[in-house]
Amino acid sequence: MRFVVVGDAEEILFLLQAVHGSGTHRLTAACVGESLRVGMTTAGITCRMEASAEETIQSTDADVLIVAERHADRSVSQVRMGSQAGLHVLALPPDDVSSAYCYELHLLLDESQFGLLLLTGHWFSESGVRETLSTRLHAQPMSDTGGSTLIRQVSVEATLSAIPEVQRQRELSAIDAVCSVCRTLTDVSAADGTALDATPGTAEPISAANTSRRVQRGVFSQVTALDVPGVDDLPLSRTITLSASAGLPPAVICFRQDVSSDSRMRIRLESPDSVVAELSVLSPKESTTGTASPSDAREFRANDLPDRIAAALTDRSRNQRLMEWFEDSVELLAAVEQSRRRRRTVDVWFEGLSERAAFKTQMTAIGCGILFYVMFGMMAFLLVAQLADLSPTALKIGRILWITPVVLFLLAQLLLPLARPGHANPAQYPQEHNTEETTSHGAH
Repeated sequence: MRFVVVGDAEEILFLLQAVHGSGTHRLTAACVGESLRVGMTTAGITCRMEASAEETIQSTDADVLIVAERHADRSVSQVRMGSQAGLHVLALPPDDVSSAYCYELHLLLDESQFGLLLLTGHWFSESGVRETLSTRLHAQPMSDTGGSTLIRQVSVEATLSAIPEVQRQRELSAIDAVCSVCRTLTDVSAADGTALDATPGTAEPISAANTSRRVQRGVFSQVTALDVPGVDDLPLSRTITLSASAGLPPAVICFRQDVSSDSRMRIRLESPDSVVAELSVLSPKESTTGTASPSDAREFRANDLPDRIAAALTDRSRNQRLMEWFEDSVELLAAVEQSRRRRRTVDVWFEGLSERAAFKTQMTAIGCGILFYVMFGMMAFLLVAQLADLSPTALKIGRILWITPVVLFLLAQLLLPLARPGHANPAQYPQEHNTEETTSHGAH
């Protein structure tokens, strides 16, 4: 495929290196910030430099648009332009990513006939995970009683950044990678008959039938965030614990200032001989320097990241599924921030995010305002009618003005059938290597 890139986020450099070094893909045009332009020149990446994003997107030699904007509004605008121009779009999550950003992109995905993906931790954890886990699980000896191997914990260690925006992106990438691997764990267990459970004595083999039931509402249901304070209001370490009610092991993500820049994931298997499978999960943008090294680029070329992304862009059902999974990760990130503020465990409830759900939420808020308006408006009307000598016509006009907002609100409820329901029904998704179908979201 032919790629073009717009934006100013240097974190996308490693992917541009991978595309440039690919034998089947090429980078044809770019409109990027100065720092990213310098990085591309240093890395030996050559392409046509356009004067504006519009010219880049309207290029005739483009199949995929890479959006690397740091701000959500600009990112949504560029994604919309790319979709309208008939391009597949791959977007780097902006620094201020939120549920509203996901909602806008999901609407664009629904309206477009082309693919739309986000470059998240899912892509950095997928390659090789299934094969490694399947080999490890099959290699474990059975217990004397014939019990299955237990997967006890998924843990991630990464470097803590002093820059809030960078640290937030690292947390989102780690959460998304952990969720992706846990879906793979569930899939491997369903295929192999291996038990997935964090509590001793409660393991049960997971079948393909109940795999979807267990994790249909999201991978994790509880979030606990804990900071160890240090000097100058900077934490010494930051720990995120993700827990599921049943059927999945807990995940612990730990950010420290004293660990190496290479983020690693460890999947601990409970067996007579405990095994640790180490898998790289975060992108090169998570290094302490914030830029990709040539060795990082070689590693991701070996993992065929551009090939996997290109294949996924042409799969509509997978686009829908990955978008919903990313929405879940963003919702978990919001729950992490809420847990950190409140200093307690936060429950996460996953609900369908759609035009209809947004309509109901807005109408609920407006309805509360209407109730207050009716009560205070009635008291104000009675007070004015007692104190002022108004004519019968003025009183009638006052009553009409008082009741008009209520009538308009009730009529607005008739618009509900026009709002679109949920983006996709999980039952419509064809099965692939991940058997979970996740619905989106809402954290409380």
